[in-house]
Amino acid sequence: MTKSTQKAKDLMKYMDQMFIRMSRLIDRGAPDEDINRNEMKVLHLLSENGPSTMGQIAIQLGLALSSTTTVADKMVEQKLITRYRSEEDRRVVLLGLAPGGSRIFENAQKNRLKFTSALLDQLSPEDQDTLIALHRKITERFSSMTDTELGDLYNARSTSPEKGTVKSKKGTNRRKLTSKLKEREI
Repeated sequence: MTKSTQKAKDLMKYMDQMFIRMSRLIDRGAPDEDINRNEMKVLHLLSENGPSTMGQIAIQLGLALSSTTTVADKMVEQKLITRYRSEEDRRVVLLGLAPGGSRIFENAQKNRLKFTSALLDQLSPEDQDTLIALHRKITERFSSMTDTELGDLYNARSTSPEKGTVKSKKGTNRRKLTSKLKEREI
């Protein structure tokens, strides 16, 4: 096993452990409220992006439009979000934050900030700066990639530097992906 393979395995182990723990917390949504993960994501999206169409929300959630409509219907009934027609184009239906949803989201954000601060307090100031810098770097690189490129990267098994290709699990050469990865220095 190469050194880089061992490092990748170590990183995967720690990321998996952290993801599992964080998922448990996120699955609880807002513990004091009757709200689940998808509903919290809707509140987050509407808070960040402002009024949005059902289709825009569905894409961001990665859900089918019908599933998103079910989530939104429940949230409208709970008075967490509002549904209304666009002033510019009456055919367009928008979702927006209702005061109840805004309150829940703000409280959840305050709790997340306390939690994140407590995590950072476990590290030295230098380690905090390093952690933040690495997260920023990874996020910027992933944000510049399309879903297809990310999928290809995820499915890539090995890189052959001398040939400039990445072979997927199915053995497909991915010269285009490799050149893009080299451009981004991943």
